[in-house]
Amino acid sequence: SYKEALEYAIQNSNVVDYIQQTINERKGIQSTKKPLDLELIKRKNIQKLKSQVNSKITQIKEVKGYKPAVDYLTNRGITKIPPQFKMITGEYVNRAGETKKAFGIGIESQGGGADIHFLKKIGNIKTMNFGEKNISFFKSPDATNKVAIFESKMDYAAAYQQIDFSNIDVIIANSTSNAQKIAELVKDNYNSIQFYNQNDIAGTKFIQDITIGANLTNYKYIVYQNGEEKLDINDLILKDISIKSREEENIISKTHPHNLGIEQGR
Repeated sequence: SYKEALEYAIQNSNVVDYIQQTINERKGIQSTKKPLDLELIKRKNIQKLKSQVNSKITQIKEVKGYKPAVDYLTNRGITKIPPQFKMITGEYVNRAGETKKAFGIGIESQGGGADIHFLKKIGNIKTMNFGEKNISFFKSPDATNKVAIFESKMDYAAAYQQIDFSNIDVIIANSTSNAQKIAELVKDNYNSIQFYNQNDIAGTKFIQDITIGANLTNYKYIVYQNGEEKLDINDLILKDISIKSREEENIISKTHPHNLGIEQGR
């Protein structure tokens, strides 16, 4: 909270809280307040958030049996549907306390939740999460030291049109806020790491957070060219561009080890 943050800042910056000191003197008491334990507060906040999850999955079906979903994906250039893609229905409680239903194309996430994409926007909203907002991790049945990392499920579905992921572990963030979770998962666990990054500021920061958090020095990423600002993997597929032709390996001797190759004119 703001109060806790202010109190912590005062305690750790050698600043005297003259107001509290004056109050204590007038009351004739000595301050015995212990320093704030940020880790304890963080754990309590996480538990509080988990207990407040107000949505859940109620039904999962195959995508192939639902023509509107197949047509929607086809319009996005996705004709080979990844096996992890499902039609997912869920319930959530709105701000008025009412229980509502929603459904869309989606993938299950760790912790029993899911991330879905609506076939039609609801206002300006095109995606929704059920349960705890978490990453999706698809482990290859074959022993592997390779991993492919995506921001969104649609990036994965697009890349799936050209690339065989049968012997590659796949991680989908479902939210750029999950970068640290991915960093913890990949750190020291893979010899080959491929980012299928989006070409925008949020996407660049997302990859930087992972590479720095996991202390990665060797990884591959997708290079975008002039005029391709704010594009993603799905856009490249729709333009009939070979994703493999855009892969490049990070080189530490570049001006910045985390520039991700999103330089102009490349």
